[in-house]
Amino acid sequence: MSTFVILGDSAAAGVGDQVDEGIFKGWGHYLFSALPKMVEYHNLSRPGARVAEVATVQLEIALELKPSLAIFIVGGNDVLRNNFNPTEMYENLVFTIKRLHEIGCDVYAMNLHDPSKIIPLPRVLKKVLQRRVFAVNKIYELLQERHDLKLLNITDIPEVYDKQIWHVDRMHPNKIGHQKLATYFAELLRKERYRTHPIYVDSPTRSSKIENWRWMIQKGTPWFAKRSIDLFPVIIFLSICELLGLTDKIAPTFDIAKLEAGDSQLIA
Repeated sequence: MSTFVILGDSAAAGVGDQVDEGIFKGWGHYLFSALPKMVEYHNLSRPGARVAEVATVQLEIALELKPSLAIFIVGGNDVLRNNFNPTEMYENLVFTIKRLHEIGCDVYAMNLHDPSKIIPLPRVLKKVLQRRVFAVNKIYELLQERHDLKLLNITDIPEVYDKQIWHVDRMHPNKIGHQKLATYFAELLRKERYRTHPIYVDSPTRSSKIENWRWMIQKGTPWFAKRSIDLFPVIIFLSICELLGLTDKIAPTFDIAKLEAGDSQLIA
């Protein structure tokens, strides 16, 4: 039986393409519908998940399902935490990929876009975010080179920064964005000799200012208030580090040779 699983965070879960309270379709739904040989589909992702959760909780469930195809999108939440650790991220993702490969599963993933190109940010904060996104994308690049990860490089797709495909929160794709993301993955899968059906993409629609403000009041403000408890201290700390030139505090570097040899010690 051919089974398709998705692991990861809110971008993997389909947030931005809500069909009911707490229920999302997302790119995984559209992609599964375009894969005629896939019989089962399980989206194991969770909004707020970090790489460590993918490599433990989500991975264990996935292994029980014995998928033939797995795709993960994760790393965005790690970028926003003070204990951001690229070494641990790399090791956890290597473990995830290896375990899936051991059961004969094809593993795909997507790297991170630059959110500062969509969300206006202060210059200092923009630099901080870009440093961390670059570090995560370097991890994905290494995984592609060394561990047979099939990677969708979202930074190579110019239209990814078209605001028409983003939800009003500017952090998640909207319905059209998820449909387009499904087409990007379908194209990548076709290159690997997967058979895919065409994926329909809706015409762009512009939400009214009233709808946007309603969403901000009902959904955006409560989320922001909840996250500000842990987000604000991180923003302040990292901004100070950027101003002082302490870039290793923002995005620690790592020696990949030592990692491959089992030495996970960070280096400056």
